[in-house]
Amino acid sequence: SIKMISCFVKINKTFFNDYIRMIYFNDGTVYKKQLFSTFCKKKQNEEITKNEKFLEFNSEKYIFDKGGLIFITVKLGVRKIESYYREMIPKLFINLHNNIGFVSGKKKRAFYFIGLIGDKLIFADPHLNQKIDEDEQNFPTYIVNDLFLMSVKELSSEMTVGVAIFSLEELEQFLLDMEWFSQICPGFIGYAK
Repeated sequence: SIKMISCFVKINKTFFNDYIRMIYFNDGTVYKKQLFSTFCKKKQNEEITKNEKFLEFNSEKYIFDKGGLIFITVKLGVRKIESYYREMIPKLFINLHNNIGFVSGKKKRAFYFIGLIGDKLIFADPHLNQKIDEDEQNFPTYIVNDLFLMSVKELSSEMTVGVAIFSLEELEQFLLDMEWFSQICPGFIGYAK
């Protein structure tokens, strides 16, 4: 799953960067500098209009340029997730805004985790064939008929978390979320300015 996401990000940068941006942190640490260079444009004071919102970083002003996806790969143990991190997994769905789920596995099988019911994770198996229909505008659509539940204890120790960012406010919230995670559970998802 990790190689697939890395390849997907490279393909996007090559062919689709005009439509959506993607950034991939494969060492478990989110770097603020890379977030700004991916989703924002640097502006001089005189270039910012009166009502234009901006963020400051390293004494420079940035405006939001284009939205996209963030992927963060973390390793939380040797084979299974260490107990120290287990309680943090559900917090991905509660405290990480714009979370689009995560990819992880169990016994060399990858799954896409999309939510939480009680203490169980909800996941879809991407290996199952899905019927694809078209809506009124001829866009492909599908409904996942088979969802499953799994305990956090059963997860493998490696996972890739996805987050969607499509506005300055969402980027600001993501930065706050990263600060929160780095304070509550150091080593779960790193955050470097």
